[in-house]
Amino acid sequence: MRYSLYINQVRALEWGLNLPQCAVLSVVCEASSWADGTLMDGEIYYWFAKSKLLSELPMVTDKEDTIVRHLKSLEKLGIIKLKVVIKDKMHYQYIALTAKGKLWNAIDQNEPIPDNTRTSEGRKKIRVTESNEAEIYPEDGNISEESRKIIRETSEKNPTNYITSNTKTNDPNSLAVPPKPKKPKRASGVPDEFLVDQRMLDWLAQNQITNDWRVETNKFLDYHRAKGSKMLDWIAAWRLWMRNSMKFAAQRPTPPAVAKQQVSDSLTDIHDTDW
Repeated sequence: MRYSLYINQVRALEWGLNLPQCAVLSVVCEASSWADGTLMDGEIYYWFAKSKLLSELPMVTDKEDTIVRHLKSLEKLGIIKLKVVIKDKMHYQYIALTAKGKLWNAIDQNEPIPDNTRTSEGRKKIRVTESNEAEIYPEDGNISEESRKIIRETSEKNPTNYITSNTKTNDPNSLAVPPKPKKPKRASGVPDEFLVDQRMLDWLAQNQITNDWRVETNKFLDYHRAKGSKMLDWIAAWRLWMRNSMKFAAQRPTPPAVAKQQVSDSLTDIHDTDW
């Protein structure tokens, strides 16, 4: 179970996300820290079992259909991409973040905080009322009607205070100048100069990747230049290639000449009478 979740309230209000969708997106955004990526159509996808999301988010729902509905909603908003891969007659759900979705974990200290005294369009979409409560929380069967009444009464007695500890928003005389919107990063071809720096070498050591990185890097560059591949993050694609090179090396059979030499050395050890 996930002990803590990161929710970007600025993005949630801007995109009109409800809390369950925010929780699902939080887990998806952290996939690169624990899951192996798969390169498909020039982008890195991560495999998610629905049971994995259920175990990580027990407070959101206990039904797979609800998880699927939240994922499709995020895809419809252009935040994630979904791809189903069939292997051995089994369906596997792969997920990739779009350029928009990657903004969820982006931290911009200069980004203006939405004014809570005015109702934004995103806030309107997720405000809970008597008419849309069942739609926003379709699987929220564990909260009794009595508990909901208590929550509503408490909210009316203790309304949210729009005054915050942020001095930039509390100063009525301050004029916040919004920064220019950043253009989403576009996929590009293989760089003319792809340099393996010290941080990348340290990453190889930390992940115990012992293959010759020079040989594998040349294979990586030749392969993608021949295909004309385009990537959003070439360093991430290189890390994925290096991980897979270790897997393929472990599965590769021993060459006949090496195997023959190993047998010969073993027979020599048997006839060695020095011991």
